[in-house]
Amino acid sequence: MSADLVKRVERACAQLVRTHRAVTFVAVAARAGVGRATLYRDPTLRALVNEHRSHGREAHTLGGLAA
Repeated sequence: MSADLVKRVERACAQLVRTHRAVTFVAVAARAGVGRATLYRDPTLRALVNEHRSHGREAHTLGGLAA
């Protein structure tokens, strides 16, 4: 896995969060220009997507807004 790939996935996740869209593996893969399987198979990329998914969900709760 390259540093460029990590940056692309990070950027894709950030764009989805910023535009209030759901952070899903399908959406991140499409924006980052990688296969969905790549995101699932690589532990670093999978953790990155899951981290953004949980932050996106928390932003819609009072506890998430306070954090």
